[in-house]
Amino acid sequence: MRSPLSFFVALALGAVSLSGTAYAAAGDEKAVLDAVAKFNAAAKSAKEADLKALLADDLTYVHSLGKVENKAECIAAIVKTPPHFAVQNTPVVKIHGTTAIYHARVTNNPGTPGAIPLDMMMVWVKMGKDWKLTSRHTARIPPGQ
Repeated sequence: MRSPLSFFVALALGAVSLSGTAYAAAGDEKAVLDAVAKFNAAAKSAKEADLKALLADDLTYVHSLGKVENKAECIAAIVKTPPHFAVQNTPVVKIHGTTAIYHARVTNNPGTPGAIPLDMMMVWVKMGKDWKLTSRHTARIPPGQ
């Protein structure tokens, strides 16, 4: 039979372990938000070298109309016609080990007659010390939603 003291020691060690995990997740959440900001800046300025550094080699980049691009195709398209997105809500980042899910509502070409409201999800994976975009998918938001 275990003593009450061993139960409390195990409980305290578990709490310390969980608080360290929460701290790491908070640091990773900020790092992912920073990576998204770097990606957005690189895309808007069409900086090919910066895009290459942020995108995983096996990237899957899906547009709202279903067009699918790999890393090379994505970079070529962005460099040719830089996108203009505006985030419409507070993005949500969920950390799952070395994988992060980023979700936000955005508008493509805001303030123009051709503005398109989109739901965007990005999957970032921590590779070494850097977060790399491995997948990105947008879907058009129907009017009124």
